[in-house]
Amino acid sequence: MLNTKTKVSHKQEEKEQEQATTIQEQVPIDPTLAHEAMIYQESKKTSYKLEDFLVEQINKKQQQKAVKKEHKLLGISETYAQILENQENFEKAIEVYKELSIKYPKKSATFASRIKNLKNKL
Repeated sequence: MLNTKTKVSHKQEEKEQEQATTIQEQVPIDPTLAHEAMIYQESKKTSYKLEDFLVEQINKKQQQKAVKKEHKLLGISETYAQILENQENFEKAIEVYKELSIKYPKKSATFASRIKNLKNKL
C-alpha cells in the first residue's frame, strides 16, 4: 500500500516539474512584462504589499544613484577613503574601497585588507 502512495506522489512531482519547466521555457514577448513579472514574484517572497515593495525598490535605486553621483563629484580616490576613515565614517570608506578595488584591480588585495580592518571597527 505504501508503494502505491509513493508512486502516486512521485508521479505528481514529475507532473509539477514538467509544468515548471514548460513555464520556464516560455519566452516573454515583451521584456518589460518579464521585468514586471520578476518584480511581482520578488514581492511575493516578502511580507510587503506590492506597492510598498515597489516603493522600497525605487528608493534603493535612487540611493544608489545618489551615491554614484556623489562619488563622481568628489572623485573617488584612496585619499578620499582615508579621509572618511579619519572621520570615522567607516561605511562610506568601505564603499569607496570597494569601488577602488574594481577600478584598480592590481591594488585590490590592499583594499580588501583595509575593508576587513574597517569592518572590524564597525
